[in-house]
Amino acid sequence: MKFKLDFVTNSSSSSFVVMGTYIDSSLITEEHLDFVKIKDEHLNNLTLDDLRNDIYEYIVMFIEESDLDYSTGDSWEDNNVILGIKYSDMKSNETLDDFKDKVKKQIKYTMNIDVEVGHIEECWRNG
Repeated sequence: MKFKLDFVTNSSSSSFVVMGTYIDSSLITEEHLDFVKIKDEHLNNLTLDDLRNDIYEYIVMFIEESDLDYSTGDSWEDNNVILGIKYSDMKSNETLDDFKDKVKKQIKYTMNIDVEVGHIEECWRNG
């Protein structure tokens, strides 16, 4: 079996391949809202519903100092975000279980959400 280890783009399609998980916007809490407001004082009027409905706009604030990458997949409508680490960032001496554990810990550390992680490969057609 072959895996693509990084982003692949051309004029017709895009792929996102990571060890990671889907973050459903319903997992976003008041604690996340407080974090966003601390990061950007201009967002003091932001509500929890606003944050959940536009989580992809704010996810960078949570993961900016981590190895995590994100995608919204092919649809902005679901208010879900894919979070993970590209396989190309896996160290040569790291086992797959170690890598999986690292991804899980980074998601817990950056988002304060306990999740199970696995291989995610999303591909969508551009236009």
